[in-house]
Amino acid sequence: MQRDKRIDILKGIAIFLVVLGHTKFFGTPFIYLFHMAVFFMASGYFYKEKNAESLNSVLKVIYKRLKSLWLPFVIWNTIFTLLNNILIKCNIYTADENIKLYLDGTLVSVHSFMSPKEMLVNIIKGLFFAGHTELGGAFWFLRILFYISVAYVCIDYILNLIFKDYKKVIICQGVVAVIFLMVGFFMGKINFSVLAIDRMFSCYCLYYIGMLINRVVPKVDGKLSIYIAIVCSSFLLLWLMTRIGTISLGDNRYINPLFMLLASLLGWA
Repeated sequence: MQRDKRIDILKGIAIFLVVLGHTKFFGTPFIYLFHMAVFFMASGYFYKEKNAESLNSVLKVIYKRLKSLWLPFVIWNTIFTLLNNILIKCNIYTADENIKLYLDGTLVSVHSFMSPKEMLVNIIKGLFFAGHTELGGAFWFLRILFYISVAYVCIDYILNLIFKDYKKVIICQGVVAVIFLMVGFFMGKINFSVLAIDRMFSCYCLYYIGMLINRVVPKVDGKLSIYIAIVCSSFLLLWLMTRIGTISLGDNRYINPLFMLLASLLGWA
């Protein structure tokens, strides 16, 4: 399949914004409105109807996701777990509680030396996406995307068996996405986050929207005036939205579902 260079460029810009956002510069609230949503939408953008045409095709998708999402998570969780004590000794991590006195409220994690048993437990937890390390914290995205992509293709397969008409399947997937979004938002309000399943519910709709964009939104290649109008209006609206609220998909925190969806779409634009 030929690569879509537009999506490659979009991901490249989003990766740059992720790094820039973590520098805590003045535009971080602006970036956080949409930067992670773009990645979920880009993944859904490449979803194909044939992925759910048979049980065998579903299993192939799951196998691919195990290789591309689960395996990297397990490998790096294991590496960072084994390096925990070395990182403390090298002062990359710190075990000194007193450091909090000098950082004026800045977020910092204080670590403790891990025994071989504790390391083994965390490595085993990683097999179930439950392991956690400081340097591996950013891999929450792999876990959520794995949940979403597997759940989406499985639900698609079941809906295909029921309706036999993919237009109806798409409509039903939209209903599922809305229900999941409401459930995820509610989970965020009550701070329910077992295995980060709350974030899966919240971000499922973004994957669905990415699929819809590829199928429905017309291409505007070559029309520079349209691009300029879209970029300027989207930028302005996102800037205004920073005055209303903030979004952190990593923490499943956003003021309401409509706010999150609008910011995601504007960010994509």
